Amino acid sequence: MNYDRTFLELLEKVKELEERVTKLENGNISISPSQKGKTLTQQARDYIMEQKNNALEDGEESITLLCNDIQNALGVTNRTPCICTAMYDCMKPGDEVLSAPASGKSTTVLVRYYLSNEKSTSVERNDEAMTLRQLRTDFEDYFHKKKPNYKYPGPLFGMAFYCTKHDIGVTLEDLFSGRVTLDEYEDILIDLFKSLGSSNVMGRTSAYKDAMKNLLEYVHDYHLENIRIINK
Repeated sequence: MNYDRTFLELLEKVKELEERVTKLENGNISISPSQKGKTLTQQARDYIMEQKNNALEDGEESITLLCNDIQNALGVTNRTPCICTAMYDCMKPGDEVLSAPASGKSTTVLVRYYLSNEKSTSVERNDEAMTLRQLRTDFEDYFHKKKPNYKYPGPLFGMAFYCTKHDIGVTLEDLFSGRVTLDEYEDILIDLFKSLGSSNVMGRTSAYKDAMKNLLEYVHDYHLENIRIINK
């Protein structure tokens, strides 16, 4: 028996297995050049948008995607949290979570995307005016669809619109357009809460900043950066 040859063959097999494990740990078995440098969540978002665009071109009115099918398409396993995050990120008002556990993360998560949402992206709404009531209603609907398992979102909705109820020197239009950045907004809140003698200034500021971050995600997803808000 040629022990040297057998030993070399075993080494080759071990090396091959190590390479396969490394690829799995990196989140993909085969990554195209266009996907290099992207996180798995970003790759999943790209895949979902590609499927939506393909279905739209085929004249479909909606498309239903399953987490496990997306995993298989990307060549990954046991990466459910990343895939589900991408699925929720790609939702727009009117889309539906057809199946999801309490945790919101499972291979069985099933989402129906309505393609009419893609046709009516906010290029058409970009320069339109929107009442504050409509803005809040749309944002709440967006948030519920995107994060269906978020507990007690009511306070977040109130905090997101804090500057519409109090004169703090910054408006929603300032934040939406980027004239005031989220970090600058944080500094404004810190100074405000300190002046009011609030307890736990940093904790309170963090909560209000997070609420605004969620509102800005809605704004960016719908390209509402230049929206005019009326009936304040």
